Amino acid sequence: MTSEEPNVSKVLIHHNQATPKNQAITTTERKVNTPSVDLPPPRDQLLQQTGFQKKTAIFSMKDTEKPRNTESTKEKGNDFILVKNTRKTIRQKGIIGTATQTEDNLCPIKGQERKAWLYVGRLSKEIKDEDLENFLRKGCPTANQVTDKRLPSKENNASYCVGIDFACKDIPMDPEFWPKGIEVRRFNLNFNKPNIVGRVN
Repeated sequence: MTSEEPNVSKVLIHHNQATPKNQAITTTERKVNTPSVDLPPPRDQLLQQTGFQKKTAIFSMKDTEKPRNTESTKEKGNDFILVKNTRKTIRQKGIIGTATQTEDNLCPIKGQERKAWLYVGRLSKEIKDEDLENFLRKGCPTANQVTDKRLPSKENNASYCVGIDFACKDIPMDPEFWPKGIEVRRFNLNFNKPNIVGRVN
């Protein structure tokens, strides 16, 4: 049905008047115009639509007719596809300075050298801070900076957060580098918790 062609129905009105038995009852035919109603398209027609038309048809449906999620859609046996925002967020890439200072080009600012942070645990309680630092400097002679900070521990062993030059990060991750029984992990500074990536047995 369309709004241009109104729905015309015929109504037969019986004149219930007292008439003899042999006389027929007269009826009057009257045309009644009923308002047209825009019905939604059938399901088969929606399934045949593709691309933008199919998305528009789904968005134009009432909230009660839209599929809630993918699981409920499969259970009901419908073939509707939920439209999701697949736009990817573009992250701007920064740069890292590489200029070196010379006598002719002195700069008052200086960049911080990148470090790799490690968690070193299962150490003896009797170990000292300088003992661990000297051990790392001996094993990584090319490292310019080695820092270690003792972490609070409730167990009968000691643990440290160790910072070493990023260029030397693979050396302390070798199991042959550490004595037997010491545990080594990459340290997650964001959550202040160690993130296990390797272990020395």
